[in-house]
Amino acid sequence: MREGIQSNFEHEELRHFGCYFFVLLRWAEILKQENTPNFEYSDDVIITLFNLFKEKGWIGNNSFIVNPVAIINYLQKNKIFRTIYISKIKPSVPLFPIYLKKPSIGHFVLANQNGIFWDSWSPKANLHEFPIDSYRVIE
Repeated sequence: MREGIQSNFEHEELRHFGCYFFVLLRWAEILKQENTPNFEYSDDVIITLFNLFKEKGWIGNNSFIVNPVAIINYLQKNKIFRTIYISKIKPSVPLFPIYLKKPSIGHFVLANQNGIFWDSWSPKANLHEFPIDSYRVIE
């Protein structure tokens, strides 16, 4: 999935509030690419999945992710993750979402042990202006 997909995405709710959803999709793509190189979700599939997950109650208003574990397990087609927790300490797992927060806005990005490597909003965003609020660890 291209970096910056969210900034001009056709679905209005995802364009404005979908950063965590896009991070979960990108994470699932990376996991799938271990077995299927170059796997990528199309924009149509992204919207279909978003609507399905809203119907299941896994996503609430303004794209609030209610159940990230259910989403990532659905995308993986196997139940390899069981829980999520929020940590203020950098986790030791290979991939993890980070929540960045300024007083008036929050934003999720995808990171690995080397730092932030994928952002749904912009590959050139000034992320250094956003302090890390917390890490999301899904195990």
